Amino acid sequence: MISSIIIARSSTDRHDVSCKSQITEISSEVKKRGENIVKVLEFPRIRHSDFLEDPEFKEILVEAKQKDRTWNKIWFYDTSRLSRNRLKAQTTKAFFRRHGIEIEFLKIPKTGEEALDNVVEGILETFDQLLSDFSRAGSIRGQKQNIRSGYRAGGKAPYGYQLKKHSLGYNVDKQEITKSTLEPHPEHFHIVKEYFERRASGESRGSILRDFAKRKIKSPSGNHIGLLPRVRQSKRTCSFTADTLFITDTTKKLTASTLVDKNIVRRKSGKFTETHTFLL
Repeated sequence: MISSIIIARSSTDRHDVSCKSQITEISSEVKKRGENIVKVLEFPRIRHSDFLEDPEFKEILVEAKQKDRTWNKIWFYDTSRLSRNRLKAQTTKAFFRRHGIEIEFLKIPKTGEEALDNVVEGILETFDQLLSDFSRAGSIRGQKQNIRSGYRAGGKAPYGYQLKKHSLGYNVDKQEITKSTLEPHPEHFHIVKEYFERRASGESRGSILRDFAKRKIKSPSGNHIGLLPRVRQSKRTCSFTADTLFITDTTKKLTASTLVDKNIVRRKSGKFTETHTFLL
């Protein structure tokens, strides 16, 4: 008897592509065929680019390699539910099939000819990626137009600012259409302003952060700013120029401004074998 897993993924909440609707249709077909449903997995509001990295899906990949697993088939609604990236979809299917697991898509009836079925799946996966690429291009085009219109392209406000929403009306679903711009945050903006003014005057980043730490100014994450980063002693042959320092046996490149003691860079280039302290 075939024992199956049903996997439903949806990146939106629309009723016609919701996980619940996918599961209802797949379950009906599975029961008609007399297959046993071992488990049902839902991945709501998960983009195809994140799905294959989801911890719950990775558990399925681990189970697939186990000889004592209780299932031997996976159902998806259509090829786009697995991935809209053609290469990733084919690689994932190959992994499951290599471990004796059948992959079936509800909306792609099989002909019984494996070669023909593979071609059909490949064609649909190509269109899945085409639609995904068109969607991404449209999103980028919309972001550029937002910028040209004086609005934000999207995303969270950077530290020191907050989003100000502007209502542009409503769509056909009566949902408000909003765009956003940046405005100074009443609590943080003065910190950002001071930081940039001091940097523009030539003061080093480390000097400013040490001063902020002494004044107990919190970082963007809400933690107190540490007085110093990790410190390390190095006794190696190093070559340097006025702009960079290169530690030969660790291949770690440091700018001169990151050195605790900048006096070691006295010439345009040279070599030394001494003990120096570095900020990492």
